Amino acid sequence: MLKLCWKDFYITRLFLIPVPFFFVILLNIFVFSEFLFFAAGILLTFIMVISIPLIEDKYRTEQIMLSLPVTRQSIVLSRYVSSFFITGIGMILYFVSALLYSSIFKDKMVNLKSVISLEGGAVFLFASLLLTALFLPFHFKMGISKALLVFPAFMAVFSAVIWLEIESTSIHLGALPINPLLLFLLFLLLSGLTLLSIFLSIKAYKLKEL
Repeated sequence: MLKLCWKDFYITRLFLIPVPFFFVILLNIFVFSEFLFFAAGILLTFIMVISIPLIEDKYRTEQIMLSLPVTRQSIVLSRYVSSFFITGIGMILYFVSALLYSSIFKDKMVNLKSVISLEGGAVFLFASLLLTALFLPFHFKMGISKALLVFPAFMAVFSAVIWLEIESTSIHLGALPINPLLLFLLFLLLSGLTLLSIFLSIKAYKLKEL
């Protein structure tokens, strides 16, 4: 499986080389808003993740992989490992960018303290990994092209449901204290959703005809 993960990085190596530069430059646009900076960082990280299946689709390497003595389950698991590793790289670039712009723009107009905090990093990692875990089952069931068309609609509905659930209760996200217990609960939630995502991806990919 590790060889399959290495394959993902090998085929995207030319794309990943300039990523740190573009990551830092593009986040410069959103330094005056913590929320936009946070959202842009997640979006750029997600683009890094989907670059692997996009490049594979362009060069049709998936058919080549399936002709080799590897199981579809191994292909799915390796994609999760490589995607989560790339998400970690995205988080590092996100923190480096935030630290850089915090040191450059020291006036009160730019405040990225919560962005570069431990809690902010945990929330960023949770949101990025959750986005990837939600997307991959669509990818393995439909292919990357159809998944990118359907997934935004799914996320719109998903976000609306979560928002309505929050609004229907007396709990507001801004009022929740970020403490070790909450971080542990987020970890458990993410772990459960990731396992469900992997199960759905493996099941869908085994049934998929190529």
